[in-house]
Amino acid sequence: MTELAVSLVGRGHEVQVLTLMPNYPKGEIFEAYRGQQSMTEEMEGVTVHRQFVKPAAREAGVFQKGLAAYKVQAAFLKALPRLTKPDIIFTISPPPFAGLAAQKLAAKWGIPYVVRVADIASHAMAAANASKNPLSKIVQNLEAKMIRGAAALNVVSPSFIPEVKAICQGQDKAIVVFDWADGSAIKPLPSTDSFRAVWDLDGKFVLMYSGSLGYTSDLGPVFEAISRMEFKNRVFFMILGAGPKLQEAKQKVANLGLENIIFRDLVPRSDLNRSLSSAHMHIATLTPEGAKSSTQGKMRTITAAGKGVIGLMPTECSEAKVITEGQFGVVFDNKDIDGLARKLDDMCLDPEEAAKMGNRARTFFEANFDLDKCVGQIEAQLEGLVR
Repeated sequence: MTELAVSLVGRGHEVQVLTLMPNYPKGEIFEAYRGQQSMTEEMEGVTVHRQFVKPAAREAGVFQKGLAAYKVQAAFLKALPRLTKPDIIFTISPPPFAGLAAQKLAAKWGIPYVVRVADIASHAMAAANASKNPLSKIVQNLEAKMIRGAAALNVVSPSFIPEVKAICQGQDKAIVVFDWADGSAIKPLPSTDSFRAVWDLDGKFVLMYSGSLGYTSDLGPVFEAISRMEFKNRVFFMILGAGPKLQEAKQKVANLGLENIIFRDLVPRSDLNRSLSSAHMHIATLTPEGAKSSTQGKMRTITAAGKGVIGLMPTECSEAKVITEGQFGVVFDNKDIDGLARKLDDMCLDPEEAAKMGNRARTFFEANFDLDKCVGQIEAQLEGLVR
């Protein structure tokens, strides 16, 4: 949202953002914002209205996260007196509760709203093993109401198009706009500008997983594959991030007795480029259920940094097709542990293959994931509706 809002301001638009107090990635409100119920600030030309909702911790369960998300709608509606009536509202779902607030504000002002569908609630709940929860049906119905009421939609994956068309009862009002990254801020760096020396990674073939260990992630098979490698002493796997599956992942590593896997917190945004550049290859993974609804947003920053991707996910899912068609990585089914182990051995012996994939990754990024291209698509959609 930051990059989108700032880019639209740079294109001559007035933008206000309605959001919560900052708490990413730990689920803890930043110290400077604590104790406040609401506030407004200017950031890079964007007017940012903030509301307080107690955040759920990154390791919290589905119920706790759902409760925190539910409170967003009421909190956003309270901000109405501070908002300037806009020409159009743009909202991202999930959580659908933010979208429902957008729907109510749009109705009050008599303006259209657009939803960016980053995930579909029914699939996300199935991935989190929460689809049998009685509340899941309520959430799905609310999501459908919010999507059907939108003047237009944009989705992060082509695989979402049939889903949202069904929700909209046959109406065709969605376009595909991939997740993006800023190619001027994240770019290929020489290894000397990375954290390899700082993190004592020199001389190793470095794998990296950077991002949330959420319900759709599936790192277990990667650990199994490393344990079966012939040259596992040459590989080092660094995992940066947290989430509900973090402890499960740590326990799996301990059970396998792997000493070449280390867990760290996510680095600050200012260090992201150097962090991503520390790896030879990055891991992107989705459970079979998660692959039906989720994307790997991290692939955008990975490819921006000119790094290849090893995907562990159903080979026919949309994200797997992006990797293979872009030729910037390889994909293995979640059960093909031996195949992944053999590939990792091959890459340890020939790291030049990873470098070639990285070059193709940046080329693919510039054609598909670059911030300027994606913002241009959204700008055109919004301007068309306003006209």
